[in-house]
Amino acid sequence: MQGTEISIPSLTFKKTMEIDPGNQKVELIYAGPAHTDGNIMVYLPKEKILFTGDILFTDYHPFMADGDIEGWVKVLDYIMSLDVETIIPGHGPVSSKKDVVDMKDYIIAFDKKAKELAAKSDDVEYITSEIKKALPARSQGEGLIPMNIRMKYLKVKK
Repeated sequence: MQGTEISIPSLTFKKTMEIDPGNQKVELIYAGPAHTDGNIMVYLPKEKILFTGDILFTDYHPFMADGDIEGWVKVLDYIMSLDVETIIPGHGPVSSKKDVVDMKDYIIAFDKKAKELAAKSDDVEYITSEIKKALPARSQGEGLIPMNIRMKYLKVKK
C-alpha cells in the first residue's frame, strides 16, 4: 500500500447517471433510502440485468436495523417497474422479480410483527421465536433476526 494515493470522489449524481464504457450502456440508480441511505443499483438495460446490492436479499434474512422500511418498499416497487429479467442481489442466488415481491412481503410482515411484539415485550428471544413462527423460513441469516429486533425495534422503546 506504500505509495498509494487516495483520491476523493470527483463524480457524483443525485438520482441516476448513465455511463458508456464502450458499446455498453450502464445506468447507476439511486432510488432513495432502503437498506441504507446510500444504496446504488447498476442497471444494464440492453441485457435487462439489475445489480441491486443490499436492496435485495434472496432467501436470506436481511439486516434491517439501519433500514428505512417505507423507503425500502418504494425502492422494491421501483425495481418492479424496470424492464429486467435477471437480478443480481446483494445476498443470495441470481434472482427475478418474484424474489423482489418476496422481499417486499417479508420486510413488511417482519416490520409489522416486530412492532406488534416489541410493544408488548422486550424479550428478544421471545420476539425472535414468534417472528420465526410467523414468517417463511429463509436459508441464511437467521442470526440477524435478534440483531434487527434489538437495534431497530427495542431501542425505540427506551
